[in-house]
Amino acid sequence: MITNSKTNTILVSAELETRFPNIFRELKAIVEQSGATFHALQGTLDIWCRDYFPIQTAKNTYVTYTYDPDYLEGEQDSITRKIVFDFGKARMVSIGIKLDGGNLMKGADFVMLTEKVFRENGANDPRAKKRLLDVIESAFGQAIIFPNEPNDQIGHIDGEVMLVDKVLFVNDYSEYLSEKEYAAFERKLSKVAASLKTEGRISRIVKLPYKLLDTNDDWSCVGSYVNFLHFGNVVILPRYGTANDERARELVQSALPRHRLHSIECTELAREGGVLNCVTAGIFT
Repeated sequence: MITNSKTNTILVSAELETRFPNIFRELKAIVEQSGATFHALQGTLDIWCRDYFPIQTAKNTYVTYTYDPDYLEGEQDSITRKIVFDFGKARMVSIGIKLDGGNLMKGADFVMLTEKVFRENGANDPRAKKRLLDVIESAFGQAIIFPNEPNDQIGHIDGEVMLVDKVLFVNDYSEYLSEKEYAAFERKLSKVAASLKTEGRISRIVKLPYKLLDTNDDWSCVGSYVNFLHFGNVVILPRYGTANDERARELVQSALPRHRLHSIECTELAREGGVLNCVTAGIFT
């Protein structure tokens, strides 16, 4: 599996330069200074290229899927369906299910998704869920299903957790959810995490601050840090001009002492519903 640790090329939509030029320039500078390649995808209709770019599983193998998210219902003209990119002689494997790239996170021999993948594919009963999981696992290896964050209409795994090698970063929802919601969500999350630990797929869990600043905006994720960009031994964190910026940096640096940490101001980007992992796709070339 081509995990983030193996990627050496970072892709963004060319729309990012138009809409968020400062973020585009800073990303490009950090990526290139790190010795990786930076490439802007032409012909895309929005900035969220993680969601629609094919998922690389081996150097010359990519998995394609149907990108038609329910949160863009009624906005069909804004969905990027064709990727302008030179894949060379790579093998393109189509799995024919509805999926967002942001709702699939790769481990060494497994992937993580949220429960939303069942809803988007109409898999409502145990047999339908098993059939869907069989399709996913035939392409990616074992599928680990995480609970959906309460009240999150997007439902992507990269909005809840980030896996770096064997460290699982998760949102600390204690200041966001009600006491009852938090307890229920933590029970579900702890069950999944305990299984991953038992199987040796994660070694520790690190909770990152999650205190959303735009509480009246259903789309905004200003104040979320888990959606950071990771490639090779580089981590780029979002920052928002609050005390939690330094707290998040300290937690990540402590957990990943051999990684090089950078940060980019992302307040306006986060108001659109995503941060740095959402606007990038990493591949190995």
